[in-house]
Amino acid sequence: MSNGPNGFRVSLCKVILFQHVAAAIKAGSLNLKGSNKYRPLDDCLISRERWEEERRALLDREGLTDFADPAPVMEEPRSALDRQYVMTNRAACDETNPYRKFSSPGSFRVATHAPDEVEC
Repeated sequence: MSNGPNGFRVSLCKVILFQHVAAAIKAGSLNLKGSNKYRPLDDCLISRERWEEERRALLDREGLTDFADPAPVMEEPRSALDRQYVMTNRAACDETNPYRKFSSPGSFRVATHAPDEVEC
């Protein structure tokens, strides 16, 4: 049964279109004008006034009271990063590093060992 000229089946095309649209919506690759993807960031945030009035309650509700003061929270990752920089710099200057090869004055390359052979 054809709905259009030359035997074109409109209903079949509609079914295929709806299937592709449904799959795209499910996969998150199709976003409609009113969807969250197109909302301005300011619409997703709490207003400054509400934050200042209800800060303690909002942090409590989300279980984030430990993060109210960012200074102590950031101290641990900052010191860990600093320690890692010291270790990395020490290893870079160490002449016993087997993976650092000097290629010319002031230049080096990182050498890696050959992978073990694996039988498939």
